Amino acid sequence: GSSSSGPVTSPQRPSAVVRTWGAPPAAVAMRALGIFLPPLAVVARAAFDKDDTVMRLEPASVWKHFNALCNINRCSGHEAQVADYVRKVADAEGVEWLSDSVGNLVVRRPGSGGGAAADPIIVQTQMDMACDGAEEAEGLTRGLQPLELKLREDGWAVAEKSRMGADSGVGIAVALALLDEPPEAFLPPLELLFTVQGQSDRLGAHSLNTSMLAGRHLINLDAAEHGVLFAGSAGHSRVKIRLPVSHVGLRAESHNFALTLRGLRGGHSGDEVYLGSANALVGIARAVASLRAELPGLQLIGIEGGTVDNAIPEEAVAILAMPLSALHHAREVVLEIEAGLRAEHRRTDPHLHLRLEQPEHAVDYALSEESAERLLDLILLLPNGVVRQSAEIPGSIETSHNIARVLAADAGHFEVLCLARSAMPSMLADLRMRIARVSQRVVATAMAGSSYPSWAPNRSSALLSIAQEAFRRVEGRAATLAMVHDDLEVAAILERMPDLDAVAFGPDVQGSSSPGECVKIDSVEKTWALTRRVLARLAAAEAPDGAGASAGEQPEEL
Repeated sequence: GSSSSGPVTSPQRPSAVVRTWGAPPAAVAMRALGIFLPPLAVVARAAFDKDDTVMRLEPASVWKHFNALCNINRCSGHEAQVADYVRKVADAEGVEWLSDSVGNLVVRRPGSGGGAAADPIIVQTQMDMACDGAEEAEGLTRGLQPLELKLREDGWAVAEKSRMGADSGVGIAVALALLDEPPEAFLPPLELLFTVQGQSDRLGAHSLNTSMLAGRHLINLDAAEHGVLFAGSAGHSRVKIRLPVSHVGLRAESHNFALTLRGLRGGHSGDEVYLGSANALVGIARAVASLRAELPGLQLIGIEGGTVDNAIPEEAVAILAMPLSALHHAREVVLEIEAGLRAEHRRTDPHLHLRLEQPEHAVDYALSEESAERLLDLILLLPNGVVRQSAEIPGSIETSHNIARVLAADAGHFEVLCLARSAMPSMLADLRMRIARVSQRVVATAMAGSSYPSWAPNRSSALLSIAQEAFRRVEGRAATLAMVHDDLEVAAILERMPDLDAVAFGPDVQGSSSPGECVKIDSVEKTWALTRRVLARLAAAEAPDGAGASAGEQPEEL
């Protein structure tokens, strides 16, 4: 094979691109010395043959690569081994591959079977998977201690006691299987894009050298719910609100008490906000406000709760001060408040409980009345939960807001951490404005933090229409349209390439990024069939008359 390399830079994109094809220089040098490496097919087959049952799964080319990937370290930030595997597949097929300065790879397959004249299509997936510290260390030894893929009787493939990154793993396998297709396969020119660190800081998508890509349509294969076509995703804005407070001494004969709200479901503030679970910080603020209305002498010392900004707070505590003579009435009021909260959230948070308890530590000061009211107003007046449903994709959440954490930052300030999400940039800006205005009303300062772009949905998308029709042809039913109410790599890529038309789909995955993760076997075959049919339809769009298959005459086996 031949090879060439050298930096190729775009005037607008400083990130370097390395361009190679055929066998890499090291392989050429080794062959000159009489040293021959086994063909990639032999290496992949060696892993594939470990389980004869897995070997019989269809499509064989997809499962071959997926099984091999399960034995390669793909922890985010450690993509060197999987990148090497991708390059070896490309070299074995004799096709060109490119790499940029952060490690993203683009593998180019020419169009075939009459589709050579079509526009190039970008097929994108991330190379990495989420790992915790122990699994990351174990992942670095993958290959020495192979991960066994188990096939369950209910039709799922599972990696027992481990994670396998099935969503992106199947995405990589499907993309590489396209390289295995015969020369007569009806395909447009393909730009297979493999990005790095999609599970951590999205470095690959944010730093992508777009000069490597010419396509105007992008198919993302990282989705984890078969039967759903994803056509948008929420961006986010982090906001920190800093509230100045003053303190006074406790009233005579007052004692400290802890009002705790626990047993809430919590959950991810993006993926699970649609469930309507209670926010512990909002619940505790409501309870304190109600108690203060019934017991005018009750003092508020502070409120704390929440952990990370992408989690709905599942517990919170308010430290209060009151005389022992008011304790019986306070307990009665707490029971009434608890009954109301439990009635509101009996479906989402059946284990909710509100208790008045002894605190771990006692103090001899409380917030001033004015500071206490401003803290309660801030929590209660901020938007919370689902703010707006999508009009473009009915049934999907467009905009939400999570009051994620409240803490005493220092002796003179409380901090409230928030995470606003929306698929519409204008609505995200609106949320930031509302947060700022509420903050101003309570004499607090709202400070913008990190943000992530959105992928605004477009039901008029030509690619989405093609994918819908392809799904009907493959499965005889309509696909569900949805948006992801969370960050997606597609959004970061679209920020750099705003003229792209995009759609995302993938297999059924349960327990994604968790030990015992599993993938539905037949959904892998359906994902492959859908990918092939969408690509055939895109190839037909520019095929010369009589070449390949027409849009209405695509082979049924695709």
